[in-house]
Amino acid sequence: MWLLLVFAEKKNIVFVFLYNFKRFFVALSHASCVNTNYKYCIMKRFFPLLLCCALPLYSGCGEVAKDEVADVVLVSQDAVAFAENGGTATISVACPSDWSGDCPESWLKLEQSHESLVMTAEPNVTGKKRVASVLLTNGASSKEIKVTQAWSSELVQLYANSPESVKMDSEGDVFTFSVSSNSEWAITQSDSWLSVEPDSASGLVKVSAAVNGGDTRTSSLVIKAGTAESEKAVTINITQISREENPYLRMLGYFGLYAENWYYQRQPLGNAGTASHCTIEQDVYGKSFKIKDLFRQGTEIIAGYDKEKEVMTIDLGRACLTLEESATLTYVFFPVAINFAGDGGGFSTTMLTGTNGKGYSDETGTERDAIHLNGMPSGYSSFGLVVYTGSSYAVDGGSYYADGKMCFVKADRPQ
Repeated sequence: MWLLLVFAEKKNIVFVFLYNFKRFFVALSHASCVNTNYKYCIMKRFFPLLLCCALPLYSGCGEVAKDEVADVVLVSQDAVAFAENGGTATISVACPSDWSGDCPESWLKLEQSHESLVMTAEPNVTGKKRVASVLLTNGASSKEIKVTQAWSSELVQLYANSPESVKMDSEGDVFTFSVSSNSEWAITQSDSWLSVEPDSASGLVKVSAAVNGGDTRTSSLVIKAGTAESEKAVTINITQISREENPYLRMLGYFGLYAENWYYQRQPLGNAGTASHCTIEQDVYGKSFKIKDLFRQGTEIIAGYDKEKEVMTIDLGRACLTLEESATLTYVFFPVAINFAGDGGGFSTTMLTGTNGKGYSDETGTERDAIHLNGMPSGYSSFGLVVYTGSSYAVDGGSYYADGKMCFVKADRPQ
């Protein structure tokens, strides 16, 4: 649902606010009014009603909560296999909101906690293989886990509820899987850098690796059950990446923002290149970053990180800098997507994503590691800051605006 507010004043200057529950737009005035301290083109002399309406509009929709953006259900594995005699399997679940698991099959029981789902299968006496589907939902998303249970006349049955290949983080990592068998089983490892803790009573195996300060390394686990005459074996291949290959760590450092075009004081410069630099620092490892000094000295943008997809997420519309000009005047800066090309102008809040790759550095004339930015809304191709003065929003006349395709490119930090 949209809400349209139109306010008019002298000299036929019209201010238009568009608002809906997901995004709002503010048409920026073309009036010529310059703040000599910060060079802001500020909309002013609004009716008192505007002051009452503008603030709730921005505060209600200007920020997008990270929990809202990343409200998905993640599981340690999406397939589980049980032996004929049944057993128990534990699935790790990561979700920022409440979730629930459901299965219509009576032979498969579910028990859930905040961070795990325990499945218990009854012995299979049907004389054939059977399957089930477990659905995990949280209202916003869902995840299916496929379950099978064997029926066989073989003497030895062995199942490891783990992917065939596992990738572990360079900064240390842990994963857990379950083993089910109708015979005694044992597990061996090929390298000492892996720590393996099996529990034959519960069937759970915990595998951990310390920080890897060297090159990428590989290993394997072999689970065996039965005797030499009827032995069964399952192999799990494990890779621990190096810090150089770590996608999260690759996003840290000093960067220049390279764009196809730049705007300054509403005017297109018509040149591709780098016009702003920033430092990307670790906030919470594997979860978030701090992007500092982008577009203006002192800004700090908190960006998220999706470890499963290896993607940076930047929520536009969150305050990134506050400057107190006086006891009664405070400037608040927000990163946004802006429309400089349209007749009405305006800005939008959205979420940008950043992925690792290569990009051209005009400062060195070479290809370098880069973070490619995507997600600008249609019609809003410029990325930069707007400033809120307590009564209105305006373009920041003292900073540049990136336009078109853009990416953070690794740069040499000034000495």
